[in-house]
Amino acid sequence: MDSMFFKLFFLVIFVKGHAAQIPYTMIDLKKLVETKNSFEFFDHALDIKPSQRNKEWSAMTEEMGQTLLDELNQKESISIDQFKLVRKLSHWPIFKNNEFFILKRDKIFIKEAKSCLVTTPAVMASEKCYSKAIKLLNDYQHYEIFPFELLQALMPLNLSTQKRWALIKDFIKKDVSAYYCDKKAMVMSISEQIQIKKMSYDQARKLFNKNCLAAFLKEIAQNFNFGQSKNNLLYSYLMAADLVEKDKESVYLITQYLNLPTQDSKSITLTLKRLKELATNHDKRMGILEQFKKIEPIPSEIYSEKTKVTVTKTKILNRYFPEIINHLSLSCLDYFDGSKEFANGSPSAYCHSFFNLAKENGFIPEAWVEKYNHLTNL
Repeated sequence: MDSMFFKLFFLVIFVKGHAAQIPYTMIDLKKLVETKNSFEFFDHALDIKPSQRNKEWSAMTEEMGQTLLDELNQKESISIDQFKLVRKLSHWPIFKNNEFFILKRDKIFIKEAKSCLVTTPAVMASEKCYSKAIKLLNDYQHYEIFPFELLQALMPLNLSTQKRWALIKDFIKKDVSAYYCDKKAMVMSISEQIQIKKMSYDQARKLFNKNCLAAFLKEIAQNFNFGQSKNNLLYSYLMAADLVEKDKESVYLITQYLNLPTQDSKSITLTLKRLKELATNHDKRMGILEQFKKIEPIPSEIYSEKTKVTVTKTKILNRYFPEIINHLSLSCLDYFDGSKEFANGSPSAYCHSFFNLAKENGFIPEAWVEKYNHLTNL
């Protein structure tokens, strides 16, 4: 009796297993299309022999591909197996170059990249999630803006400049990049790459789509701090692209003049020429001064040490634009007597060395020197 029972049991198991292996027919697939059962459909779509995959099969497969992606794009979270299915389908010839499929599929890939950031331990996320992202980028055809969206998705990882550049190095050559090169993630990545590679403006013009470069520089110009930035390379880009107003150029030149103990002869000559122009135009000089007064701390790093260059620079500035010297002097006195508060604690870290140099060379009124001595000789 027991023997008969076991025989019947194994017979049932065999029949069920055999039934489960029976290939689906076109009729079975049609029923799955009607019920929009995309997951089961793709479990069996290839049950149809290649020679029998006619136009009807292709139409059903394309329709269910869209159904699957629409369903997944509506989900807040997607399982690992579902991600694997999407990646597998992406290699099917029927989907490989299908623009509608690629567009929706890329949204799933962005979800996959973001999901990695959430599910991977922080100490491993940077390497693991970047490796996965770069594989997604390189192994598949993509909608044009996918590299930009992938870069944005990975920004929380604080990736190196080199890794971020690898994501967008081809994207910045395309026409569509012009609409995205002014976005924060792009501006940051492009700026850093330019500086690390010490890329000249002419080199950039050959590498970038011209409208991408223009959009990037327009954004840089709007946010460039002409009174504090020491980024001579990006400034040279703005000048080459004719994006610097003359007043802002004057502020930048004077700032560099006061912050850099050593400058090349070209910069010195240009600054001296501008100072001479301003010396003959009081109204223009006052406009520059108002912009200069907004800079804290006041550019004055040349006073970090006393040199002949520092003395000469101060003498020239006092001759052509004495109001700058007066502004530094009075701001330091306001700081010493406590009559004014400054955002950085003091208007300059070099007030004492400036006053010592100014006293020795007669650059400031004697009354100011006496006030300084009174306030500092405790």
